[in-house]
Amino acid sequence: MPITGGDTFGWGVWAKVSQQVFDDYVARWDDDRMGDPSTSGFCASVIDIEGYEDLEGHPLTIHFQNGKSRPEFQLEPSSHRLACEQRDGIDMHRAKWISERIFDGT
Repeated sequence: MPITGGDTFGWGVWAKVSQQVFDDYVARWDDDRMGDPSTSGFCASVIDIEGYEDLEGHPLTIHFQNGKSRPEFQLEPSSHRLACEQRDGIDMHRAKWISERIFDGT
């Protein structure tokens, strides 16, 4: 998600996709081509962060990257806090707060 001032912040989550989408992704893992189409899925991760509850099952768009880069997930527009923050961005203080909870477990 964008951080005020031009930087970005992100972390890994899992998504539920069809078997065909998963098989295609695995088959292209070593492929360096760009421009693969986006597809839809659902958030499969439970994020235990205040304001991000009830994220599991939220629809999202999966944007495939080139080579061995992991795909980027964009929540479908909604009033969910993470969807709003992906759209509008966050400040550095919020990014630090989220990082502490995800990576330090505090």
